[in-house]
Amino acid sequence: MGLGSDMYRQQILDHYKNPRNYGELEDPDFTHVGENPSCGDTIRIDIQLDDAGEAVEAVRFTGDGCAISMASASMLSERLHGMAVDELDALDTDDVTEMLGVDISPMRVKCAVLGRQGAQDGAAAGDEAGDSPFSGAPESAGTPASVVPASALTVPASALVVPTNRNANTPSGCRNSS
Repeated sequence: MGLGSDMYRQQILDHYKNPRNYGELEDPDFTHVGENPSCGDTIRIDIQLDDAGEAVEAVRFTGDGCAISMASASMLSERLHGMAVDELDALDTDDVTEMLGVDISPMRVKCAVLGRQGAQDGAAAGDEAGDSPFSGAPESAGTPASVVPASALTVPASALVVPTNRNANTPSGCRNSS
C-alpha cells in the first residue's frame, strides 16, 4: 500500500467519524430510504432541487452503516451540491469508487454505492409521479426500504430509519460480513 492509499483511508475514516451534511432537510423535493440487506446498512437521503428543478440545491443524509457506506454518503453529499440533475442521473459505480480513492472489494461495492443509489432511486420515484426531471430507473444497489415523495411523508422522518449502535460497526467492515 502506498502513501496515497493511506491518505484516502484517512479521508474515509474522517468522513465516517465526522459525516458531512448529516441530518434531514425540512422540505426536500424527494426522500429515499434504502438498505443493503447483505450487511444491514441503511441510509436515508433527502434532496432539494433549485427552483428550476435543474440542479441539486441541498442534500442531507441519515442512517447507520459501515465506514464505507457512511463515508461514501458523506463524500457524495458534498459532491452533489450544485450538481445538475442529469449529472446525478449519470453517476455510476466507477464514479463512486473513484471518489473514495481506494480499491473496493466486490462484496463492499453495494456499501459504497448505497448513497448514490438512494439519490437516484428517490429521483426516479419522483419521476414516475411526474415530479422529477430524472429520466429512468437506475441499476439497483440494494432493496429499497421505502421510496416516498417527501410531500407524502405523514410520519416523523426519524421514524423511517431505526438507528442501531454505530459502535457495533467496525471501520473495516459491515456488521453482517465476516
